[in-house]
Amino acid sequence: MIFACAATKDVLFAGAFTWMMALAMEMVSQKQDVKCGRKCAALLLCGTLSCLLRNNMIYALAVWLVWMLAYSRRRFGKLTLVALAIVALTLGVNKTLQWSTNAQDGDAREMLSMPIQQIARVCSRKPECIEPDERALIDAAFSETIRWSDYDPTISDLIKDRLNTETVKKNLSRYIEMYIALARRCPNVFLDAAVELTLPYIYPYHRYDWSRALIETQTKYAEFEDAAWKGCLEESARFRRVRNWLAEHFWTDGADGIPVVRWLFNTGLMAWLMLFFVLREAYAGRYRRLEVCLLPVLAARPLQQENDGYAKMEQNRQNDRCSEKGIKNET
Repeated sequence: MIFACAATKDVLFAGAFTWMMALAMEMVSQKQDVKCGRKCAALLLCGTLSCLLRNNMIYALAVWLVWMLAYSRRRFGKLTLVALAIVALTLGVNKTLQWSTNAQDGDAREMLSMPIQQIARVCSRKPECIEPDERALIDAAFSETIRWSDYDPTISDLIKDRLNTETVKKNLSRYIEMYIALARRCPNVFLDAAVELTLPYIYPYHRYDWSRALIETQTKYAEFEDAAWKGCLEESARFRRVRNWLAEHFWTDGADGIPVVRWLFNTGLMAWLMLFFVLREAYAGRYRRLEVCLLPVLAARPLQQENDGYAKMEQNRQNDRCSEKGIKNET
């Protein structure tokens, strides 16, 4: 449920991922090593679909694969081979699709949320720790309109979206050296930034403040409509009453006023439920099943949509409409 939160393809991803988990659990639960060619083929199919439908799934799969290669080669021979095949097939299909459609690479800054947030915290909270040459590198990497006072510990988009990735790529070694130097100089600041960015995901809090509400629910519907959609969004009159009721009682405050249901909107609950299943397998001594259960835990953080997904989904839809009408959509 936590993965199927933003668009139709995410629902398809959640189905493929669930199928993948079920097959992997069946394979490792077999008491003896028997032939399972059909299961391996099905696992290859649904694993590849999972990675293709959500591009950052491959990062979680890669970490899981490294874990199995390092600690579980004897117990996970077939599963390891299938995971390797999934990675290879996914990369091959992506490259083929990119070549056949002349698609361009996406912006790498989506992978830099954590280091950007850590540097932003230093700039905001400990600017005196930054050397002049490091300051010059930081100024060159970010937009001139950047304001470090905009730094929000719980969401990285406010700073991340102003990063010029090409500048970082051109001087990658220097930026890595700067990041390491700042980490050594301000380890507590870096640790605090990492904890606060992750906390809204793992902590089942009771009250939604501005940032956490943006992460968990589509709370700023009217603001997104006024600022981004520019009149291009056309909503059907069908089910208008239902949508209005949902907007008032669900999307505005994460169902805060509805007992039990409000917890289903809380990703902290989902994260701890997944952790519970991992701990259950560890307690029972079912270590092969334990390592399969690690996959959704690894996948959850990079794949969770920072649930402004409803707004993103509608914004993408209206972007398409704007393109068809020849209208420039400013966001």
